[in-house]
Amino acid sequence: MNKFIVLLLAFFLTTVSQAQKIADLELKSRLDTYMRLTHELRFEQLMDYTHPSIFTLMPREQLVSAMTEAFDNERMSMTIDSARATTISPDFVVKNVHYKKVDYTMLVQVHFKDTSLFEKPDFVPTISAAFQKSFEGGKVTFDPASRNFFIRASSLMMAIKDSPAKPWLFLGYQKDSTLIHRLYPQEVITHFKLL
Repeated sequence: MNKFIVLLLAFFLTTVSQAQKIADLELKSRLDTYMRLTHELRFEQLMDYTHPSIFTLMPREQLVSAMTEAFDNERMSMTIDSARATTISPDFVVKNVHYKKVDYTMLVQVHFKDTSLFEKPDFVPTISAAFQKSFEGGKVTFDPASRNFFIRASSLMMAIKDSPAKPWLFLGYQKDSTLIHRLYPQEVITHFKLL
């Protein structure tokens, strides 16, 4: 009888371990696709990997339009040269919804289209300071030869799985108490120290 219980327990633990590996592979696959779509600036497809709670703040089409305009407009263009996850937290579950914090790094390149802006002596320092404030903790550099700004930053996003049958979806993070409280339960805010 004891052997049977030990075998049953071993089978159960192996099954749970395998299920966790499958769940981790699913998250990694979806996260890799999310990062690739971000790098390629494919905002319409990116929305399929974005948690729908963001659409309560701004409709999907409007969000795609705003992101497209922000990354390429008459004044400037931005590209994400690289983005990769560095760490993924263990699951935190609230009301059967799984949350994981994903830390990542990225390199953003910003090109201003109007080259006459660079003739103003305060342009580069002013823009550098603005980027430094926007990407808190990041490193902003300016390359005079290409006239491009480079921003190397670390940030975080949340991976959210609403139910076992649903795929992992992602939400970017910005330290704004109004937004945070509208997007996440208090338990998640407290656990991950989002504020």
